[in-house]
Amino acid sequence: MEIYCSTGAFVGRINNRNHMLIPEAAKKVDCDGFEFMVCNSWYENFDKICQDIKGTNFPVIHLDKDIGEFLSRNTPSDREAAFMKFRENCRVAKLLGCKKSVLHLWGGLPSDGHMESNFSAYPELKKISEDYEILLTVENIPCNTYDPLTHWRELIKIDPDVKFTVDTRFLAFHGQFEEFYQGEFMSRIEHVHVSDWSADIMEWAKLRPIPHPGEGFIDFKEFFTQMVRFDYEGSVTLESPSMLEKGLDSESLNADLEYVREIIAGIPRAISLL
Repeated sequence: MEIYCSTGAFVGRINNRNHMLIPEAAKKVDCDGFEFMVCNSWYENFDKICQDIKGTNFPVIHLDKDIGEFLSRNTPSDREAAFMKFRENCRVAKLLGCKKSVLHLWGGLPSDGHMESNFSAYPELKKISEDYEILLTVENIPCNTYDPLTHWRELIKIDPDVKFTVDTRFLAFHGQFEEFYQGEFMSRIEHVHVSDWSADIMEWAKLRPIPHPGEGFIDFKEFFTQMVRFDYEGSVTLESPSMLEKGLDSESLNADLEYVREIIAGIPRAISLL
């Protein structure tokens, strides 16, 4: 498995979303590439930002989280804005050489309250991604009406070839590890997000701050053992943030990446179910 680091783990509000930390991280952070996290304040400067960080390996782009929230608001103007953002994100992904994208198909306060609107947008979003030669994956984002795996099942009905990104923290948030381990989604998982969880199921107030791997109660050895059982060989991204007001906390990022790397390396491959 290739192990990436999210740029959102070190670029954020605390350092004024300083994208110049990305080329610095490319030199100091020991990973196989970076997942480019789109910040909603970058739209007017995307071309300059892409030029500034050119040469960094970006296998994955995390699309603007506002896309899912705008779709969930369920108004014509918000839907138009969501598609505008999505197209621009895909353009940026193409410029950066990304081959895979992570989408929040729902989100914000409306969350999954009107999923018929979110589901109806999916086919066109996938078509746009294909036009840019980018694999679209849908993440198991927290829900306040139903739950992510229920929505994944509906997406399979809409698109039998749909692909997913599974987030460990969000599995824990909804208490869905055992359900996920049953295997019905495993062949569709193209990417993994890693961060920890240290609160009760659906304890919304504890979604932030995000614990580092090993700080919460998620059993990452069991999680990756299950992934290996189903022959998962896709990519993994560290999402837990290590941010400074100035500079790069490469030491903390590298420690988290090594923690994940050692767990994966210690799992015997002979346990595959296939």
